Amino acid sequence: FELLGRAQIASTLDARASRGLTRFVGRAEEMALLQRTLERVERGKGATVAISGEAGIGKSRLTRELCERAAARGWRT
Repeated sequence: FELLGRAQIASTLDARASRGLTRFVGRAEEMALLQRTLERVERGKGATVAISGEAGIGKSRLTRELCERAAARGWRT
C-alpha cells in the first residue's frame, strides 16, 4: 500500500455510500414526520427538527434520506 493523501470522504456513512447503501426500510413513521415538516416549510412556516438517539440507530442515514428527498423536490442541501 502507498499513502497518496487524505481521503475526501467526510463520514463513515459517506464511505459506505460510495460502495452502495442498502435499501432504506423501517423508518416510515420518522420519515413521514420529516416530510410533513418539509411540506410546512415549503408553505412558509419555519421549523426546527432535532434528531437524537443512541449511536448506531441510523440518525445519519435518516438525515441523508431526507436530504435526498428534499433535493428531488428542488431544495439545495
